[in-house]
Amino acid sequence: MPKLISLGGHSFKLIGDPHIGRVFKTGVPLARLGDREKMVQDQLASELLSNDNTPIIIMGDLFDKYSIPDFLVLWLSEVLNEASTFKRIYILRGNHCVSREANKRGSFDVLERLCPDVGFVNTYQLINLPEHAGSLILFGYDAFKSAKELAEEIPDNLNYLAAFGHWDVTAHGEDTHNLIPTAVLAAKGIKTAYTGHIHKPQQLKMQGVEVIVVGSLQPYAHGEELPDETLYQTHGKEETEEILEENDNYFVDVNLRVLIPSGESWTADVPNCLSFQVKVLANNPDDADLSDLEVGYEEFSTTNIVNKNLAGVSSGLVELVHQRLEHYRNLEN
Repeated sequence: MPKLISLGGHSFKLIGDPHIGRVFKTGVPLARLGDREKMVQDQLASELLSNDNTPIIIMGDLFDKYSIPDFLVLWLSEVLNEASTFKRIYILRGNHCVSREANKRGSFDVLERLCPDVGFVNTYQLINLPEHAGSLILFGYDAFKSAKELAEEIPDNLNYLAAFGHWDVTAHGEDTHNLIPTAVLAAKGIKTAYTGHIHKPQQLKMQGVEVIVVGSLQPYAHGEELPDETLYQTHGKEETEEILEENDNYFVDVNLRVLIPSGESWTADVPNCLSFQVKVLANNPDDADLSDLEVGYEEFSTTNIVNKNLAGVSSGLVELVHQRLEHYRNLEN
């Protein structure tokens, strides 16, 4: 969910990882195809067009892929251009928005040209607040410069109130390309950093810097939801059957996962829900430890998988694998 913050007497709305263009297919009933995509688009438009002039910072991964359908880019350009007539908007480039081939341009680049009054942050951008209240530094994701290298380039001796980026907070094996550069930030006098990229909000202290993970616009998979959110739910088989017996439309706006003991199966009709998944467990679902099932969306990215499994391999070969994977992904679009 979006996060409202105040810095130097000025308010900002932070929106994490919208992932426009993401297609939800797993377990989605035929009659509900497109519903989840519309929910994400509707919420993003609502946040951008809200009837106030609070500046907005989108914390990266505006798009789910380097190249998304043209109609989505045009739709979003219309929303952004309308919103930017009465509020300032900054969009950090995320790792999903950029190609690893330097000469390629994608949907993020097209959107930048369609929205001249929106601040697109590809490397870094300094914002000096009015009345000498202080400065903010915004970082985009760069496929060719590490987060540390970008942070080392920003000016010294400024009154930085906070930094904003699209960073990892833990390294993936030996890959530290996108790891939040807290040591450099601290040396620049930055005590607070906000980051997107990770879809579940959290807060931690790293090398003297308070790191606030904003979380995504919405959860996009089981395990990304907060305790008070209802969009993604997991229930045992008997509990689910009892709920449906009382109200067969109870899960109409829910992505439902049902835990079933080993040796049993789900034989009833698929409930009316946004998506339906069955997980067969060795133990009774009431006693199951669900922490093993909570895997965030980012952990399944091909970038993370390649980096983890090719740790120690030459950087040139790793880069070649990334480029070939991106080539085949683009063929699917």
